[in-house]
Amino acid sequence: MSAVTEPVTNANTFAADECLSRLDQVVIREIAGETLLIPIRQNIAQLDSVFVLNETGKFIWENLDGTKSLHGIVTLMCDAFEVENAEAQADVGEFVGLLASAGLVTSAQA
Repeated sequence: MSAVTEPVTNANTFAADECLSRLDQVVIREIAGETLLIPIRQNIAQLDSVFVLNETGKFIWENLDGTKSLHGIVTLMCDAFEVENAEAQADVGEFVGLLASAGLVTSAQA
């Protein structure tokens, strides 16, 4: 179960106790049962950086609210999707790394 509909490579790592927040410069839309994240830079949509999320990706995105640690999101994901901890950790790490490389999340502790 991957958080995005296409495979990605994650080069970013975060501490399990780190809380991350979504940035406000993102438009989120539901279209035909899919959730789209569209980054906005200088009042222009970055269409080459659109993220198409499945249910898992949407769950992770919604929980990046600055109050939950990454470990907490993994635990919530295990309960919500009935997956093993290792699978949830991999999905959260991969997706958060992708969001961070696109500049869409920031540390809530910063």
